[in-house]
Amino acid sequence: MNVLLMTITQKNSQKMIRDIANEFVKKGHLVFVACPADEINPTRTKFILIDGIRYLFIKSGNTVGKINIFKKCWNFLITDSVYKKALKKSCDGIDFDLILYSTPPITLANTVKWAKQTFGAKTYLMLKDIFPQNAVDIGMLRNKGIMWAAWKYFRNKEKKLYYISDYIGCMSPRNCKYVLEHNSEINKEKVGLCVNAYAEEPVRKINCQEIRNRYGIPCDKMVFLYGGNLGKPQGLRYFVDVMRSNKNKNDRFFLICGNGKDQQTILNFIADESPANVKYIDGIPPDAFDELTCACDVGLVFLDNRFTIPNFPSRMLSIMLNEKPILAATDSCTDVGEIIKEADMGWWCESTDIEPFNQILDGICDNPNIVNIKGINARMYYETHYTSEIAYRQIVEGLRKVSEMHE
Repeated sequence: MNVLLMTITQKNSQKMIRDIANEFVKKGHLVFVACPADEINPTRTKFILIDGIRYLFIKSGNTVGKINIFKKCWNFLITDSVYKKALKKSCDGIDFDLILYSTPPITLANTVKWAKQTFGAKTYLMLKDIFPQNAVDIGMLRNKGIMWAAWKYFRNKEKKLYYISDYIGCMSPRNCKYVLEHNSEINKEKVGLCVNAYAEEPVRKINCQEIRNRYGIPCDKMVFLYGGNLGKPQGLRYFVDVMRSNKNKNDRFFLICGNGKDQQTILNFIADESPANVKYIDGIPPDAFDELTCACDVGLVFLDNRFTIPNFPSRMLSIMLNEKPILAATDSCTDVGEIIKEADMGWWCESTDIEPFNQILDGICDNPNIVNIKGINARMYYETHYTSEIAYRQIVEGLRKVSEMHE
């Protein structure tokens, strides 16, 4: 097959997209990726072959990082026309059999529709978030009052994208259920699993003490690592309350590595209270972050407790990949807790009251041997549920169902 994969993440910054593209190449398909241009790869008007994948770098507005919601929404709006224009210029002589695309954004609907009609290709949506409801849940958008019109516009775009997608691959079972319950017009036969996934790699062999010394991390404490985006979806005030309530405990250490629009919440806490067992590191390259993860004991995952949509944070993959257990505090709508329990790969509580979280922390520090056991379980569960080969098979199975529906 000739596969066109559209993403708003830059080629070198999104492992998940790169790994699924590589999986299609391994299976003998020709893969074309349309993605934003960056400083290294300026805008082009043709596909460029890099490591077996043909990339089209498109100059478009930033939709991630430290930008306000209005600028982000505007950039989402213009992405559709920018991508469509670039692809029209670049696809002469190419016939695509499959169009793969992920959310965010939902606003590529017109580009997907054009590609579907132009090439007669199957269309497959990899649903990685549910917008605009996720923005409504955490107060970034409202479905009433002065912002109703914006919500309605994006909701219509969401429904249009679902309609023109031949198949919708969701991150988790609750994700599938939510989509069908809140979009009754969708045929349930076109919805199924397409998990977040990375390529299967061996567990890194590292010198833990050397890496901890490099970053100024104590070697005699249980180290809890939070890595990734520092934004509203993570409900960082809950995390700050946890760290504040543990700042006088000498057997544990909290390491934060990442950045985002709300990182100042963390920085203000550190500046104001000078906790001895908390350290912040700005974002580091992916390989260095994987080494850092291996040198820590437990990976932390947080989600704002106001969410009514079932998120599945991609940062869980790097924790499992590096054979570490997960300690998660989330809303009650996600099935993250159920999956952690099923795999016996960590601990979960709701991100409302900090006391249950602190009880888990105490239990881990009192029984450190359990960390290795649950870390091994996490890696095993990753290998059997979240590799890019598994995601590839799920996509192929979805396409088979599409063919059966049209027979």
